[in-house]
Amino acid sequence: MSNIISTFPTTLQNGTVEDATQVMTLFSWIQNQVNGNACAATSGSGMLKGDGSGNTLPAVAGVDFTTGAQVQNSSLTFLSSVAGTNTIVGTLTPAITAYQAGQMFSFISAGANTGAVTLNVNGVGAKAVTKLGSTALASGDITANAIIIVQYDGTEFQLVAPAALSGLGTMAFQSSSSVSITGGSISGVSFTGNITGNASGSSGSCTGNAATATLAALATNVTNALGQGSQSWQDVTSSRALLTTYTNSTGVPIEISVRAISAGSGSFDLTVTVAGTTVGHMTTYSANAGYGNLITAIVPIGATYSVSASGGTSGTGTLSQWVELR
Repeated sequence: MSNIISTFPTTLQNGTVEDATQVMTLFSWIQNQVNGNACAATSGSGMLKGDGSGNTLPAVAGVDFTTGAQVQNSSLTFLSSVAGTNTIVGTLTPAITAYQAGQMFSFISAGANTGAVTLNVNGVGAKAVTKLGSTALASGDITANAIIIVQYDGTEFQLVAPAALSGLGTMAFQSSSSVSITGGSISGVSFTGNITGNASGSSGSCTGNAATATLAALATNVTNALGQGSQSWQDVTSSRALLTTYTNSTGVPIEISVRAISAGSGSFDLTVTVAGTTVGHMTTYSANAGYGNLITAIVPIGATYSVSASGGTSGTGTLSQWVELR
């Protein structure tokens, strides 16, 4: 701030006598200096501009200093005249002349974005709006009429709110023990305890510290479970024969149940083979013809299977019934 009173026009000397006219002239000069250079009476805030350049004019609320109302309504950082969806422009009052790292701005979006987004404030320059660091926004990351908050990191504006959710898909909480996720994936989520229940769908993944599960695999297990809704027991005796190899081409596991009877008294061996491995074997003893036994096995998807009834003391047994859960 400059001096209110400048250098005296005259100097009174010690040991000299000055007349009243000369003294009063000097007092009058001092009075004019004070009245002309000092700050006038202030009203309102009673604050001076204090800009470091000798400015002694009263400070203006909301221009020279921040008011409580400006803090409450975020008017210093809330953009007005917002336009554009992918190329967004907005205005601040007072206007900024440069971007600084850490600046945070908010605005109401003019519409949903359809791709990468830039933001230009007060014409300072368009900067990319990114998510999760430097990842460009995807379509729908900004929705129409939403309150958007961004923060400048020195290079680009990072999306602070809403959190970028375009990769998540649609999530619907159906009850306290059930959640439905359609599309996308959830990552970085910690689970405590067990994950139980059914899963449907064919895409996305669920990962966590305590449990890791692939929804596609769970969905396949549910669809391909033995006895699932579309399967039923069918009598296929007329299209089956002993010592003949068949292939499970149904796309789901099946169960077979085969009964063979003896041709006479004695015994025969009833054996079932799946994918080249004997998975069941029993010897049937009978005092007369017509006595027999039953053998069952589960056949995985795409596996071969066959049944034999031979050997023993009565020779080959005879197929009585062949049923399959398919």
